[in-house]
Amino acid sequence: MVTREQAKNRALEMVNELISQNGGNSISFSCPRKGKCSWTNNEVKQAIINDSNLYDGAIEVKGTNPIDDVFRYLQYAEEHNLS
Repeated sequence: MVTREQAKNRALEMVNELISQNGGNSISFSCPRKGKCSWTNNEVKQAIINDSNLYDGAIEVKGTNPIDDVFRYLQYAEEHNLS
């Protein structure tokens, strides 16, 4: 069974690889919403390190914790023998 700490480490590996390939200020992902709708690789890395959601200025954007996304994916991959 995958742990949250393993998911955090895997998420850091993934974002560090993106930073080395594309740079820290390149867009990591975006989503349609009012306010801030895209985040850089550096912002995602900081959220992973802090184990927090992404922020729109000082406002926390609920449901955007990158570790949660990786954790759910790793659980799914393990349950369906994809890893």
